Amino acid sequence: MDEKARFLKNLRMVRIASAIRKSLLLFCLSLFSLGWMSGQSVGEIQWSSFPDQRYEDYPWKERIKFGYLTIPADYRQPEGKTYRLAFVKLSARRRPALADPILIFEGGWGKPSLQSLDFYANTFLNEDRDLILLDHRGSGYSSPSMCPELGQQVFNALMEDLPYDKLNQVLKRKYDACLDQIEAAGINPFTFGSDTRSQDMILLAEKLDYPAYNLLGVSYGTRTILDFMARSRVKIRSAILDSNCPIGWPNNGRMLQDFGRSLDLLYAACKADPACQKRYPDLRARYLAFLQELETKPLKVKLGDGKFGYLSAEEVNAIVHQLLYESSFYGDIPWLMKQMMKRRGFILKRILQGLEPAVMDNFNALGLMTNVYDHKSLQDSTAQLYQAAIASYSGLRIFDGYFPYYLQDSRFTSYADDKPFMTDVPSLILAGEFDPITPPEASAFLRPYFTEHYYFEFPGVGHGVVNHYCGRQIIQKFLQELKDPSGEGCLERFDEDQIRFRKNIRK
Repeated sequence: MDEKARFLKNLRMVRIASAIRKSLLLFCLSLFSLGWMSGQSVGEIQWSSFPDQRYEDYPWKERIKFGYLTIPADYRQPEGKTYRLAFVKLSARRRPALADPILIFEGGWGKPSLQSLDFYANTFLNEDRDLILLDHRGSGYSSPSMCPELGQQVFNALMEDLPYDKLNQVLKRKYDACLDQIEAAGINPFTFGSDTRSQDMILLAEKLDYPAYNLLGVSYGTRTILDFMARSRVKIRSAILDSNCPIGWPNNGRMLQDFGRSLDLLYAACKADPACQKRYPDLRARYLAFLQELETKPLKVKLGDGKFGYLSAEEVNAIVHQLLYESSFYGDIPWLMKQMMKRRGFILKRILQGLEPAVMDNFNALGLMTNVYDHKSLQDSTAQLYQAAIASYSGLRIFDGYFPYYLQDSRFTSYADDKPFMTDVPSLILAGEFDPITPPEASAFLRPYFTEHYYFEFPGVGHGVVNHYCGRQIIQKFLQELKDPSGEGCLERFDEDQIRFRKNIRK
């Protein structure tokens, strides 16, 4: 064989070997992203640098200690596959810190916690206690990676000019394809409910080895707290449950009636305010007529590049529903309704600019599986509640991307325990009067199961009391002494008119 032939043969062998190495590397990386080849045993912590470079220049960067906890993919098979749970220990601003940190239970179906580090690093909660935050399995920096394109697919479907039923058919195909992909990768969709997530958090709490923990959850995080308390092997000093989603509470089926109730409160506040009543007379009737108009003529919004998006009545209701979460928006909702009724293009474009990242953030495989799995046992009663609500609140149907799928699901045959339990952990239970998704009735359902608790309902406040100044005062007082914090008196000092409705309504 001449020299040129030998050279070409060797070159081919090198290329073949390189291709084999590349294939093996990609294979190993894919397994690593699933958490199946972490090289760590269950319960082992691996400390690491924080993967997000945004925080490199933050003054509180030195207080971040980032790590991965190796968790079993299935607690019934602890010797099987493993995942990596990303978490942060955020040291208190004041040193030395108190010995009992706060374990944060993030709200939302599948929203990562670590993307909110900049908020938690500067909150009152982090003043003299360490905070423990994590991305639940299947979200954020935790493995496994599942259907990363799902949020974009949901948003793209929303922008199409589709009747509501057709839209849900399109989304069902997307969700089924996602779950097919998950199962084909050997991932068990029944291991992503609140029961499993709480076990992950218990394992993390055990391995961090603090003498006791305070638990704080908002919205759906309260559901995971309840599972955590039922199973916990660590000492719990206190629990703070804000805007509650109790075990056994059919919040899916109540969404329509809770939205209608919050809107009624807003309409009443507007009617009681002379300026609002003058500028927006008959607001309820006009909004309902507008929604009926959208059934045949949806809002058309120019997106750029010659493309258009369309907003149906259900999608407009979803936007108003989200605004009702935060009381600082209440004074602007009548104005915004009027702009939508006038089909003001610049306002609609701004709405979509905020809608896209929200959809990308909140629609994911973890949220889909958690929503269906956790509420599977309530499926029949939820359907009945929903039908009754449609009869009472005609025209207020809301787009909720998971709900129609949940109602007709036959794929999930297993579900978490839906039986409430008793606890004597000192607890603080909080609710906002206007809350359109976790109303005070949900907290009333929960309270009998807490033998030692303090309850506060905040007039004129929406979802997430922890962000309100009075909520902060009450929480701080409770954490200090675990006694009745009502002596703070901030609830009695509420100026309800200012909170419920701003005077400076825009024309």
